[in-house]
Amino acid sequence: MKHSVRFCWALFALGAAPASLAVTGKILPVEPNAEPTELGLAYNFDILVQNDESAVLTLEHMRVDFLDAQGALLLRREISGNGTSPNLQMITNRKLEPGEEHLYFNPFPRVPQRLSVARVTAQLEFSTPVENAPAHRLELSAAVSSRTATVVAMPLTGRVFVWDGHDELGHHRRWDYSIPFLKQLGFSSNGMRYSYDFVLVDEANAMSKPGAAKNEDWLIFGATVRAVEAGTVVKVVSAHPDDSSFDPQASLQDINALLGNYVVLDHGNGVFSAYAHLKQDSARVHAGDQVRRGQAIAAVGNSGSSNFPHLHFQLMNAPDMHGEGLPALFSDFQRVQGAQRVKVSRGAVDTGEVIVVR
Repeated sequence: MKHSVRFCWALFALGAAPASLAVTGKILPVEPNAEPTELGLAYNFDILVQNDESAVLTLEHMRVDFLDAQGALLLRREISGNGTSPNLQMITNRKLEPGEEHLYFNPFPRVPQRLSVARVTAQLEFSTPVENAPAHRLELSAAVSSRTATVVAMPLTGRVFVWDGHDELGHHRRWDYSIPFLKQLGFSSNGMRYSYDFVLVDEANAMSKPGAAKNEDWLIFGATVRAVEAGTVVKVVSAHPDDSSFDPQASLQDINALLGNYVVLDHGNGVFSAYAHLKQDSARVHAGDQVRRGQAIAAVGNSGSSNFPHLHFQLMNAPDMHGEGLPALFSDFQRVQGAQRVKVSRGAVDTGEVIVVR
């Protein structure tokens, strides 16, 4: 089946958009990172679009190209209205009201390791409800970052379950900072883009006692949190109770407020690590302290915007959530594969995996 919507293009020229252009946008972060994963390289960038037209615009087609350093095409992926169950239906909020801004998550993050990607481009096509009215095409481009994933130690020891990472369906990946409420609170980026929620599990992979009713019923509650690399302590919050409570308005004073109790370390070269939802009064470090890799810095709690006791961990390029997330690789762990354990000297982890750290 072929897509039947007729388009008369209004082209978007990068860096020189005419004032009459009806739809504008940009790729964020401005230099997308390539995260090495078990399934290939992952490019977790967003496409921020604004409708500057006086009519509703509807997304009808999206294409993402991955290019080499000479601009040659390496890989092309598309979403359209083609077929009996169009993949276009997987894109939410396709309609943009006049003046509305919306964030589309790159639906094609996975690229084979063998490809050397230097640039990504995105083309989005929008229709209007007015018969015979010209539709609009938005073309965006961004050079990928030359930064490589930072290799760090795991912040926990024991049998660790990655309850949620940042795969395509993970809630960290799907942080929509274009939502008006989040914009009002000061969010304009995704510091959680490559973050993790870790829990400890037993040999049966249970996270807690049956019918867990209190924090102490969770295996991870009170577990030691360790620095993933040497660095300087730049932020410490430790007074919040372990009650899963969070006042969103607190973000206006501290953009990190949703993390509850937390510690942030500066590792140099624009890399910061954050350890969140920590146990009340468990911080063992203070701002300005120098810490070594593997040093105990706090204990796991259930503070802030937390479903249950767990450790939220992330790397980012700033000391707070105004920054952007950075990818990490972890060193010296065992990947649990059924009855087997596979030693990994350096590797990625993501949602649903069980690993063992000594």
